[in-house]
Amino acid sequence: MQLSACSINHLGTASHDVVPANDGIVDQLTAFGLHIETRRDLFSVTLGRYRSLLAYSKICKQNSTTILGTSLELRFTVVEGLGFVINGREAGLSIGRRESLRLRPIGLGESSFRRILFDPRRPEATVVQIDFDENICGVH
Repeated sequence: MQLSACSINHLGTASHDVVPANDGIVDQLTAFGLHIETRRDLFSVTLGRYRSLLAYSKICKQNSTTILGTSLELRFTVVEGLGFVINGREAGLSIGRRESLRLRPIGLGESSFRRILFDPRRPEATVVQIDFDENICGVH
């Protein structure tokens, strides 16, 4: 068997883009062929098409163009083909098309307001607004 495309995380034949969004950043990854994705709480193997969109809020406005100084608020994943995934809440095998949407859990005792407008077809139109009761960035 010969695979025309292989990638692991952001390496290999995967297409990776960081898109500025309204009050946030969207990290977009698309991969075809065999793709392996590993993160602290995720392991997945896809044979087909893999696409993930990670929406980050800008915690501190000073760091608005990088993922540093941001918080992961939303993870949207699309797998088309054969997919295997293990993460903190699920383990499964899928054949066909599978979509998954996970929001950042609200921490115990956390006091914040969160508003997210998300369209996976237009990641640049994503709006992520977070308002914390605490003074996180030195300015409130």
